[in-house]
Amino acid sequence: MARTLPAAVQTVANHLLANEGYLWSTFRREGVTCLVCTTQVDAGETLCKQCTGHRESGIAIADQVGSLIYAPYREQSYHLVKNYKADAPGPNLSATMTSLLAVGLKGHQECAFKLGQARAEDASWAVVPSLSRPHRPQPLLGLVAGMAKRPGIRMRAADEVVNPRSLRPANFVVEPDQDPPDFSILIDDSWVGGGHAQSAAAALKLWGVRHVAIFNVARVLDPTWPATAEFMSKYKAERTFAPLRCPWTEGNCPL
Repeated sequence: MARTLPAAVQTVANHLLANEGYLWSTFRREGVTCLVCTTQVDAGETLCKQCTGHRESGIAIADQVGSLIYAPYREQSYHLVKNYKADAPGPNLSATMTSLLAVGLKGHQECAFKLGQARAEDASWAVVPSLSRPHRPQPLLGLVAGMAKRPGIRMRAADEVVNPRSLRPANFVVEPDQDPPDFSILIDDSWVGGGHAQSAAAALKLWGVRHVAIFNVARVLDPTWPATAEFMSKYKAERTFAPLRCPWTEGNCPL
């Protein structure tokens, strides 16, 4: 049977396809993109340098990572994931971010559950806390909470944060008056080097979550790096938005 999206999610996806032509779905291809974060890799490699470092750190990081779109610096997709959380972002940016979250989470969360051998009733969610603005409202948390059926895991920045982009679980605190679920989807708006989200994932694992799946809306790309510019040019024909493309597996959905 052909893979389909839930009807309500398909409606949202159709709106994005009709109105947001700049969106570019990530893709996973061995020897071309990192099998964790979907950025380009050196020929013959399976992981980028950052993800290799995270894996070799000895720290228990996320079990899987899903990315929905690419967001090259200075392009409209990067403007979206950066400025939707501005003090006055305008309704269009918030609506587009909500729509992307719906496609990635509502449209493909069952894929994450099956990859993690988890049941929906044993799963929870969390949003990666901001380390740069820890005491201000977090727009992403509001967007996710608005579409969730149950409260998520409460996390916050630690009182002392050291090198926010490094892999350091101690930068995050899980509020203690909760019980760890078996499975958690950890949500972030963008992935640059991955240390921020992976530190939050490691904090959840240390707290007792068995399986953590990171979902980030956008994998940021820096075209000032020659390898990235070459990647963007070589795959220009694939710069389309494909709502059915699984952010976890690129279509090899375990459904």
